[in-house]
Amino acid sequence: MPMAAGVPGLFYMQQIFWAFVGTAIGMTVVANGLNKLLYHQRISAARDNPTAAKPNSLFFRIHATIAAVVREYGYYSLPVTIRKTQIYFAPLGPSTILIGYLVLIIVCCFYGFNTEDVLQWEDVGYRAGYIAICQLPLIILLAAKRNFIGYFTGLGYERLAWLHRWIARALLFTVVIHAGFFLREWGKYDYIMIKIKADPITQKGI
Repeated sequence: MPMAAGVPGLFYMQQIFWAFVGTAIGMTVVANGLNKLLYHQRISAARDNPTAAKPNSLFFRIHATIAAVVREYGYYSLPVTIRKTQIYFAPLGPSTILIGYLVLIIVCCFYGFNTEDVLQWEDVGYRAGYIAICQLPLIILLAAKRNFIGYFTGLGYERLAWLHRWIARALLFTVVIHAGFFLREWGKYDYIMIKIKADPITQKGI
């Protein structure tokens, strides 16, 4: 369906979503390939050189430094003390990924719209529905214990299972936005029950 002038189309925002997700997966695949290459080189060199694991070139020293910083950041958990009881938040690595993913889907749902304009509420509902649908392949790809993403990124099922669950929750979140903006518009004109009783698409959506 056509959007208002200057507002990106429904399929375009799906492409933007997959451009970001695909880039993140691609970067992880490249990092995994580089790590495997280094592993095999160092194992081969270790027979003759006891310090083979120590990076010599500038490129590999930078790589080792970045890997160490990312690893430390990813595993760090913020401690909070409440009444002499210390609790820890989720590790920063998974938290950063989830916050980034949430920002991505919110931007994809609302970019270009004025949510104060009643005439755009239905368009927001349609956009959120399309963003919900485009997350389905990612959920399916992460569902199996042995999946393509895990194979190419080198991440085990136990590390991807939490991502699978949170993406499913994000899909539910976008479905709530989708339904919420339609109901918000229909409710403004006391039209909700009429749509539910008379419109087959609304019935199937519910």
